[in-house]
Amino acid sequence: GSAGGQSYQEAPQSWVKENCKTGKDANEDDRCLVAATAYSAERYWKTAYTGQRRAFEPAQTVVYEGATQSACGTASNQVGPFYCPLDESIFIDPDFFQVMEQQLGAENKPLAQLYVLAHEYGHHIQNLEGTLGLSDYKNPGQDSAAVALELQADCYAGIWAHHASRGENASLEPI
Repeated sequence: GSAGGQSYQEAPQSWVKENCKTGKDANEDDRCLVAATAYSAERYWKTAYTGQRRAFEPAQTVVYEGATQSACGTASNQVGPFYCPLDESIFIDPDFFQVMEQQLGAENKPLAQLYVLAHEYGHHIQNLEGTLGLSDYKNPGQDSAAVALELQADCYAGIWAHHASRGENASLEPI
């Protein structure tokens, strides 16, 4: 299904609407956390984005388990969350949050989880701006455009986090 700029595979929109209504729901189920974060990021960037190249259109958020197909190839929990500019979608398997904590040593679990999705939404903003395609990920290095774009996506995630921690975006509203 698709509504409000979000589409779900393993967690269909109807399931999300029925089960993800409060912040407590987002704290108890990672699918609800992803939905709440995507909803918040969409609401923020809808008003904050002022790009001249393209008007704002929300990214799709695809929640899956194990593996699924994207226009950029197979999305799997081994790849981790990513943004595919070809279908303007964020792909995330909530099991990645366990990998972050257990294998990658992520601390401050709730913020780290939100930040992952906000970072991928940052890539969507770059895509709308036309800057995402400027990177050559096959030519990495500390001074590369790839590193600059990753840092910019981190910056966009930080901007969202700053605003999400205040005002109306600080609480989960019905999705």
